[in-house]
Amino acid sequence: MSTSLHEATVERLIRDLEAHFQADPDYTICGRTHWQPLDGFPNYVPLFDVMVIEGPAPLRRQEDGAIVLDRAASPVTIIDVVSRESCEEEFYDKPDALVRSAVYEYCLFDPSGDVLRPSLHAARKQDGVFHPRRSCLRGVFFSAAGFRLTIRTSAINVSACGQALDEEKLFECQGQLERLLGRADTTEKQIGGLQQRIAQLDQRLANQRARGE
Repeated sequence: MSTSLHEATVERLIRDLEAHFQADPDYTICGRTHWQPLDGFPNYVPLFDVMVIEGPAPLRRQEDGAIVLDRAASPVTIIDVVSRESCEEEFYDKPDALVRSAVYEYCLFDPSGDVLRPSLHAARKQDGVFHPRRSCLRGVFFSAAGFRLTIRTSAINVSACGQALDEEKLFECQGQLERLLGRADTTEKQIGGLQQRIAQLDQRLANQRARGE
């Protein structure tokens, strides 16, 4: 992947996320920032492309110009734009460190499609393990920070979402219904059951929005 494509993609993600969180003081967006994910490993301070941080983001600039995020910061979601040159660290080294840190979600996006198929991969931590998110197979990631990242070919869209787990369940049910409607052996009972589940999840998410969650 060309440097220009990588930089343009990072800039687009930062710009869209900043616009999304403009009215939300609970989160801060940092781009191209170094951060030490593990206490006791001061020599491992990797560069992350995009970080969604809960609360303020105390930053300092080193003599070499590098921007470093304070060790005590709390990133919720990290997004790295993958290239052939960086993929080994982003597939192995970073996830191994992040799973032992406070980071909750880690996403990889390959705008060129040269390294990742599909181009969007994301994982969320549960019980100390990163679990891949199934919705990424269809180019969608629902973040616990309250945003939906949608990738269509090289197009990027950031929009609001409700609680991530409920959004994922709704998205999966909608996909199942779409597949069932395309099959000749689908029964009305199957369709009715899914439609009822979709309505329940829609209502739950509407209630969350009404409560400001």
